[in-house]
Amino acid sequence: MARRSAADAANTRAEIIVAGRRQFAAKGYAGSAARDIAAAAGVTVGALFHHFGSKAGLFRTVFEELVGELNDASLAAFQAAPRGDPLAAIVCSMTVALGFAKKADFHRVVTVDGPVVLGADEWRAVDSRMGLQTVAGGVRVLKATGVIENLPTNPLAVLLLGAMNNAGFALARSEEGVDVENVTAVFRRLVEGLAPRDSTIRDGQAMDCPATTDNHGGAS
Repeated sequence: MARRSAADAANTRAEIIVAGRRQFAAKGYAGSAARDIAAAAGVTVGALFHHFGSKAGLFRTVFEELVGELNDASLAAFQAAPRGDPLAAIVCSMTVALGFAKKADFHRVVTVDGPVVLGADEWRAVDSRMGLQTVAGGVRVLKATGVIENLPTNPLAVLLLGAMNNAGFALARSEEGVDVENVTAVFRRLVEGLAPRDSTIRDGQAMDCPATTDNHGGAS
């Protein structure tokens, strides 16, 4: 019975997360009542609070799930990219990451409500814990393969992640002239500018990034 109870609790928790994600994406944090989320999940409000402590606790879990999905999709794109061109692989990874800015649930939860509900410091902490490690790994690959100079990893990763985050915000706001294609083209040129001074790097090389599939079964 203990095993069944643990499985039931896990299933209940997962159902609440799914319901919360849908509600937060459709109505925003302020417009989503705990009782409506619980009803959509088929549980009591008490069960929601038991698993997450509060509506804010559920929101944080949904936020972290979405950021984790972006991170996983970016890593998958990097691994699926053509071998032998680490810069192309990183640009493919960034292309996938920027595509999340246009996803309805990611846009509303992470981009719009996240900084308000979690606060700027907590938002950055979650983003850095996941995203910064991934970007730093990419920087190490670029240095190890001689694509860029042997610059300090963490400062460069912080700068690149900041640029990508701001690009994501601009995409989410549909700023004029800002789209995934031109952002990634500019990003590539920025990284090319970090090449060792005695190196020759291919300018503006066109890339065919492999198609990826998001966790909900749709092509990204």
